[in-house]
Amino acid sequence: MNATAECATPAAVAAVAASSEDLFKPLVTSAADVVSAWASLLNLELALAQRSLRWLLIGALVVPLAALSAFLSLSALLVAGAHMYTDSWPLALLLGAGVQMLAFAILLDQLQRWAHDLTLPQSRAALVHAMKCMS
Repeated sequence: MNATAECATPAAVAAVAASSEDLFKPLVTSAADVVSAWASLLNLELALAQRSLRWLLIGALVVPLAALSAFLSLSALLVAGAHMYTDSWPLALLLGAGVQMLAFAILLDQLQRWAHDLTLPQSRAALVHAMKCMS
């Protein structure tokens, strides 16, 4: 077997090299097509992400303004209703301010609860318990 491999003519070696080159050419072309398609997909996804980020930022500005205007409108309606009921502007304004302060206090309490949840109290307690059990 070694004798035939050593006796191979340069033409036979060139033919084998050319055939192996013909085998790899479609593989290289296909790999280049895959990389090109992946780069195109990545480019399109980045454009989509950029557009979504732009709309997210616009929404982050518009939603709080809409919520604030709705809250102020409801407060104005409350004050107007209180004025119709009590026939006293100072009392109606005090009632409106009181409702706003109550809403503010409820919001602060809820924010404190959410901030407490961000510290993952149950996970920390479970980790402390596990560390105590291990020692």
